[in-house]
Amino acid sequence: MVARMLQAIAAEKPCCTMVTSTRKTDKHILQESPHNHEDDELFAKHDKILDTLRENIRQDPSVTLKRVYENISRRHAQGCGDREPMPEFHRVKSTMSRTRLEYVPAVPRYIEDVTIRGQWENTWSNEKFAMFNDNDLGILIYATDENLEIFRQCSEIYCDWAFHTCSRPYEQYFTIHGKYRNRVLCLDNCLMVSR
Repeated sequence: MVARMLQAIAAEKPCCTMVTSTRKTDKHILQESPHNHEDDELFAKHDKILDTLRENIRQDPSVTLKRVYENISRRHAQGCGDREPMPEFHRVKSTMSRTRLEYVPAVPRYIEDVTIRGQWENTWSNEKFAMFNDNDLGILIYATDENLEIFRQCSEIYCDWAFHTCSRPYEQYFTIHGKYRNRVLCLDNCLMVSR
């Protein structure tokens, strides 16, 4: 019966398939029957595209998945778009997400687990950004050296805070703004565990 079902689904290409019976006999039936799956060559091209997506994520995991996909899709269309189709974003998103998780640290649940090292303590232009981190006090301060220099020259200082937009384990997002050359600029960002 299983063999007849496979034949009913059949299209053009014969394929050797291992069919296992669900009856108590546990027979394995090796049968050649036509299937309607994609060509192996098309799978290889899709794998090559996935490898390119993965490599781009490895190079810079801070870029959004959609932007990585759009950049590769654009290059793909310019180079060989008519020969093989680019897989749709929703079909490769989970693979891209799993790849990104290998390179992006998990969001810590507890303040004791917060550690910021390497590329994560710098801006995209490689300036030191994480200025102060004390897990015992529950404070994390972000600012560049340039921001601190501007802060020293400000004639007016403004503070703002938010509680609902802050991610755990922190409870408060606190910003310090300064009036510099008739403009108000955000100069320091602080995350705190207590209000």
